Amino acid sequence: MSGAHDKSTGYPDEQGDKQSFEITYNQYRERIHKYLSLKVNSGSAEDLTQQVFLKALEKIHTFKGNSSLFTWIFKIAQNIVKNEYRGFYFIALFCRLHLVRDL
Repeated sequence: MSGAHDKSTGYPDEQGDKQSFEITYNQYRERIHKYLSLKVNSGSAEDLTQQVFLKALEKIHTFKGNSSLFTWIFKIAQNIVKNEYRGFYFIALFCRLHLVRDL
């Protein structure tokens, strides 16, 4: 079973159980990493995968159980990719402004 349709109403690490978080991480890491690899280079995908799970652990108190746990984590991954793209955009804009200024 993929776990995409899990009916978990809470994060397995809710009581601070490190082993439960590891199970969740191992269950979803590969799928999140594959998604991120489609959006950014492989080195960045690895870093962003770690960020996704750190953010999930940090924000677990906001998980209301209206969706599956995987869906919630996947949405975090999507938002992290959006933030990464915004960073690329602002770096490109900054470089253009400096090129124009230097002319």
